Amino acid sequence: MDSMRKQFDQDLLLDGRYQTLSPLNHGSFGMVFLAKNVKTDATVAIKCIIKSSGSDTCPTAIAV
Repeated sequence: MDSMRKQFDQDLLLDGRYQTLSPLNHGSFGMVFLAKNVKTDATVAIKCIIKSSGSDTCPTAIAV
């Protein structure tokens, strides 16, 4: 998980709405991190799917 934590960008704004806070966990398909909806102030978990090439950065799409 340490290598995944190094790839995590704190305070990144996703989709103009979700501010990344901290990594929660990761698996073979992606990483889950804690974020805040800046419009509603709700805390959410977001999963970033990692492409097999590993060269693209997240997100190309987000799911909350």
